[in-house]
This record gives sequence, C-alpha cells and structure tokens, in this order.
Amino acid sequence: MQKNFRMIAAMTRDRGIGYKNDLPWKLRNEYKYFARLTTSTKDSAKKNAVLMGRNTWVSIPEKNRPLRNRINIVISSQLRAEEVPEGVHVVASIPEVIELVQSPLLKDIVETVWIVGGAPVYKGFMSHPQCDRIYLTKLDANYECDVFFPEMSDDFKEIRDPDVSQEVQEENGLKYTFHVYQRN
Repeated sequence: MQKNFRMIAAMTRDRGIGYKNDLPWKLRNEYKYFARLTTSTKDSAKKNAVLMGRNTWVSIPEKNRPLRNRINIVISSQLRAEEVPEGVHVVASIPEVIELVQSPLLKDIVETVWIVGGAPVYKGFMSHPQCDRIYLTKLDANYECDVFFPEMSDDFKEIRDPDVSQEVQEENGLKYTFHVYQRN
C-alpha cells in the first residue's frame, strides 16, 4: 500500500519560510500545531515519519534532534548515516525515500510521511502523486527571508479539515491562519 506524503510549512505573505537556516519568527503555539499534526496517527501502533533536507535537519537545535516520537528521514547527497544519531535514516533522492518507506523496515510502522522542509524538498514533492495534502500556516506579515515555499500546483484545492482551526490565531502580536490543500 502506498504511503501518504503531506507537506507542512509556515510562510509569510511573500512565501518566505526561512532566513539564514532558521525561522525568522518564534511562535510556540504554531510549533505545537506542527508537533500535533506530525505526531498524531489514527493507528496507535504506528508512527509518522518526518522528511527533511540536510539544511532543515541542521537548523533544528541539536538538543531537539531527532524530532521526538517520529521517524526522522533526511534527504541529502552530502550527509552520511554516520553523521546522524542512530535511528535517523539518510537517503539521497526522492526515489530512495519512496523505497525506504515501502521497505520491510518501515512499511508496517509508518502511517504518514510529513515533508517538513526545506524548499528543494517541498519543490521535489509538489508534483509527486503520493503527496496528497499541504498544511500551510499563512503568517499575516513579511520577514526578511532567503528561502521560499514553492508555488502550489493547480492540482491542489483548499479544503476544510475538522482537525484544523479556521480561526485567526494571534501570538506575539502576529496574526496567522491555518490552511489545508488537497490534491484533486
């Protein structure tokens, strides 16, 4: 059975998602939302995987790596398995990611693969047929950014998800909203 791949990101009005390998904003509740979505499973016997590029991996404070209660997969042609903690998977390409999550090692354990960044990984999966949803937090502000979320394919249409608040959120004086897009 094919795995679902879902993107999750927070972006500014001009699609910015990062600056100098960090988030230009600190939003505790938005991070809790990210953690809830990427750890929640329908089947309590399963776990979700988080897929990220090397820069995203490095941007996570060392004390928080790997992301807890999730299977961490890093896609990189430069990083070696010996450079990450035991249990973190390193692959070099999108086909290797697909192969890994469908392998005997993970196929019965992983429920959903969450793509958590960065821009090249988002772009690489935007047109991939197994990527069926995008969870996008839209910040009502602009920050200086040097990394941007790619334009969404026309295949994605906004939907309502009962697990995602429709209310405007506000934290540290910054307003933001949660959006969910489904591939048609």
